[in-house]
This record gives sequence, C-alpha cells and structure tokens, in this order.
Amino acid sequence: MNELERYSPVIKRFQRRLKNYVEKGPTPGATMSVVTSAGPIWSAGFGHRDLAKSGMVDTQTIFQIGSTTKFFTALSFMLAVQDGLVALDDSVIDYWAEFSINSRHGPKEHEKITFRHLLSHRAGLPREPRIGGNFGNEEPYTFEEAVESVSACWMIAPVNDRFYYSNIGMDIVAYILQHVTGMTYPNWTKKKLGAPLGITSLRLGSGEALKEDNVAIGTETGRHECEFGASEDYGCGDVWIGQDDLAKVLILALNEGRYNGKTVLGRNLFRQIIRPHFVKDRGFNYGLGVDIYGGFNPRILGHGGGSIGYASTFYWIPDYDIGVSVQTNREDYSGEKKNPHNLGLEIREQLLKTHSVSLTRKQPQEFLQEYVEAPLIDDISKLAGFYAGLWNNTVLVTYKDGKLYWHDQWELTPKENGFILPSGNSVRFNFKSKKSRSPYSVTYVGARYPVAELNMFRVTPKEPTPNAPPLDSEQTEMLPGIYKATYYGIEPTFNLAKVDDGQLYVQTIYGIRPVYPHESVKGLWFLPKGETVTFDGKDELWVENCRGVKWVDPVTELKMLVETNPGHRLLQKWVLSQIASHLATLGRKKEAKEVRTIKNKI
Repeated sequence: MNELERYSPVIKRFQRRLKNYVEKGPTPGATMSVVTSAGPIWSAGFGHRDLAKSGMVDTQTIFQIGSTTKFFTALSFMLAVQDGLVALDDSVIDYWAEFSINSRHGPKEHEKITFRHLLSHRAGLPREPRIGGNFGNEEPYTFEEAVESVSACWMIAPVNDRFYYSNIGMDIVAYILQHVTGMTYPNWTKKKLGAPLGITSLRLGSGEALKEDNVAIGTETGRHECEFGASEDYGCGDVWIGQDDLAKVLILALNEGRYNGKTVLGRNLFRQIIRPHFVKDRGFNYGLGVDIYGGFNPRILGHGGGSIGYASTFYWIPDYDIGVSVQTNREDYSGEKKNPHNLGLEIREQLLKTHSVSLTRKQPQEFLQEYVEAPLIDDISKLAGFYAGLWNNTVLVTYKDGKLYWHDQWELTPKENGFILPSGNSVRFNFKSKKSRSPYSVTYVGARYPVAELNMFRVTPKEPTPNAPPLDSEQTEMLPGIYKATYYGIEPTFNLAKVDDGQLYVQTIYGIRPVYPHESVKGLWFLPKGETVTFDGKDELWVENCRGVKWVDPVTELKMLVETNPGHRLLQKWVLSQIASHLATLGRKKEAKEVRTIKNKI
C-alpha cells in the first residue's frame, strides 16, 4: 500500500471538515497540506483572501507564518555554516563590533553571546527590541533600525542562565548573516534555501508580501481586517509563503536536509537544528529555531506561529514520515470550536493510526509516580518564589497558612513526589541534590496539548538595594493609569500601572506583577523575570519595550468614537472588555461600568 492509499480516507474526512470550518466558521481562508519524505500527499485551500471576498484562497496564496519563521532562520544560518562563513560558537561581537546592550550582570556580559545562544533563546536578551518586533511602531522602520535599537534595551539575565524566548535574538542572527554573506537576508534565504527547493512564493517582510495579488489579508477575529504598518522582522516572524512551497520545507525536514535526492543542507548540520543544545533545557524542548515537543511518543518536531491576523501550524513526525502544515488568515481562536489548527493537530493521530500507532504522551499522574532523588522537605514555604519558563511565563508560587498556591490562587495538593492542581495538571519541584534545601526549577505537566512537560527555572528578583531610589510623591501621583499602546504598529493593547503601599505594579499578559527599581537610574524598574519598565516622568510608560502613552479619559474618547467612527478598533468588544477590566483594577469602577455599557450597546 502506498502512502496516498494509506492516508486517503483520513484526508478525505479532514478535507470535508476543513472546508466546513472555513465556510461555516469564523476563518476567512485556510490552507493545509500533508507530506511524506517522497513528496506532497495532499494540499488544499478554502475560503477567501480577505473579508471583501475579492479572491479565493488556493495553495499558492501567500500567508504570513509568524514564528514558524524561526525554523527558516535556523536553516539559513546553518547554510552559512556549511559555506564556512560562520560557526555556531562564534561570538556575536566578532561580527558586529558595535553590538551593545545595557546589563546588570557586568558591562561585558553581552560579549559572551554566541549564535548557539541566540538560536536556542539562551542569550539573556529581552523578547522584543525598542523598535519593531511584536509591538512595532506607528512610524515606518527598517530591519536594521529595529535590530540596532537593542542598544537601548537591558539584558534580562546572564548569558546561558535560562531559556528566554527572544524575537530580537533571532533578528540579530539574520542581521549578522547580512554582514557575513554580503547579501541582504531576504536574498540570502531565497538563494540558498528557496532556489534549491523550487520555492517561488517566499517573501520576507510585509512591504514585499503585500504587493502581491495572491496574498491573504490577516484578521484579528475573522471579522475584522488588520491594518499593516511596514514590518521587516526577518529573523523572528516575517516569512510570507504559500502552502505548496511551505510543504517543500517540510519535505526537506523529513529528509534531514535533502530535497529531490540532492543535499541542500548536510545531514549532520541539519541534526544540529533538531536537538537541544543545553542540558538545562530538559523540559524546554527547543533546538535551534525548532520546537521539540517533549513528552510525546513518537517524537514531534516543528514550530507554530502567530502574528497579527495570521496563524501557522507546522510539524513533522520523523519516525513515521509524516509532515503537516496549516495556514489561516485569522490569529485568535479563543473560545472557537471551528479552529483549523485543531484539525492540523487532530489529523496526526488519525494518520498514525493507519500505521497501527497511537500518539501517547506523559500524563500528570504518571509523571508524579516517577522515581526522583530529592531531599525531604519539612518546610514547604521554601518552595515559594518566582519561576520563569516557556514562553516567558513567570509563575508565582506563594505560601499561605501552611499551603502552596500556583499563580497565587490555585492550591497545590501534595501527591506522590509532587503536587496536583485543581485542573488535574501536576507540578514537581526539582533539586540539584538530596542535600539541597531549595529547588532550582519546577516541572509542570499538563493534561492537554500543547504543554506536555515544561520546566520553569527559579528566578530570584534583584530586590532594591538600600541605595535604590524609592517612588517619590510625583511618581506615586503620576504613574497609576492605563497607557494606550499598540502591537504591530496598529492593533490596540494597553500597559497598566498601579501603586500600592509605595510598591509599583504593572500588568503583563501573565497578570499584575511587582517591579523592582534599578539601584541608581530613576524611572527604571525590573519585572521578576528581568524585563524592564521605564517611565519618562510625563506620560510614557514602557513595559517590556512596549511603549504606552497615558490615557487620561478613555470613556469620553470611546463615546466620541461611537458617534464619529463606530468601526474603530478600540470599539471591538474584546478591546472594550480589556479596558473595563483595567479600569476596575485601578479602582475606577464608575468608568469601568460605563465602558461595559458601551460594549453591550455595540
């Protein structure tokens, strides 16, 4: 039986489901492919390129693939290694003499950063630069300006201290490839990766991609088209490509660097990409620009992607010669059942069943029954603290009245060699030896994809020193509030600051966190995970390098928009919910109620 015959019944079912999801669900357009090492088995496109239904999606329609781009960056870098232009353990400073970044870990800490650190997210860099990246800017910027803005940032940790997902780190790799190859990064990638695979739809940067006729326009919720400022974040998330060509990259991966019988990237170099490079990364399961989905059997490799208005599922199962890719021009599927990316995950189990194989994964209860050498803990209060992990999540474990709480709210119940959460997920604290008195990390095992086994390392925030400047009366009065910000230069998001008993707190996507002042620089604070918060003393608050401008009277502005511009982005229901929640957090309950009233009338 050939693979087409083997997989045909499964593919027919999923083709019908994908068509139904697009026609009757909230996704304007989607593409999907299934491949083996021998070539494509199936590829299809459904729906429309935009909400105006100006054109149909096909398998050559270009979509942005977000962080799936990072796999392309790793391939492009290793192709330069293959040509003898650079090496994994070369230092960044050797190729970019002007490279600098602020650091609390020594003035020359950045000189230790190698390409292996960058591609493994272990360079101690922040997630985003001051220009570009996820947050972008309202003003146009170049790729070079975005990367060079790292000089205004701060390192979040010493080099190789821990995994910390960094978009700017991947962009630095692409930036330096321009120096060592003598070509622009897009041209290098097209020449060395695209041309040998016969790829014609590859574009890098929205400026180049959006000039094409057959390009999908991203939507936030499938009902609201995104507006795009020019982006050129080549290394971290700005590859645009059609499904037929994306499938060719999957075929290359299944052949470990070969395509159509020819070597594009040597097998040994390719295998460097798909393995963890640091012992401490057990549980992070990341190679060089690629996820290694830990806890699954058989093993799965790949990299998902999400960007403004687009989402990408991209993985391969090497032991059974299966590759799957899904693209959509919708990013957020919160609460939606008709999610094409769920189909992309479900189909792997059905394809494996044709081989009489079940996809299994470590379950929370099994994890807690594993034998581990650990000290007897007579004081569980020592387990409390901050733990940082994938994807830059910071978990706060607190101790109250003899009990531990996860994220300061869910009780951790002792069981076997760890703890159980109310959700059924398990947590185990890890120690370097039986003599240790405090853990160096915590491992979390979830019952559902995508989290299988996840390590989070203990982080000790740098507490304020005696010389650290406290909040003065002016800062205490001026700082609290909502700060209007954007990501990708267009879409609304918000920074939030509040002061409680002289302590400054800011809102992050993981909750409200305390921040700690720099010992000498006024208006500079650090989150527990190491990212920065800066205040200009007037109306700008930067949180994790995202610039926000203070929003003094949101209710009046929103009411005006209802009358003058009812289609404005700030009047999306999910945005209004966020605004109301932030106002309530600040104790501005009357304004929060008014915003909810506006939301309910839309």
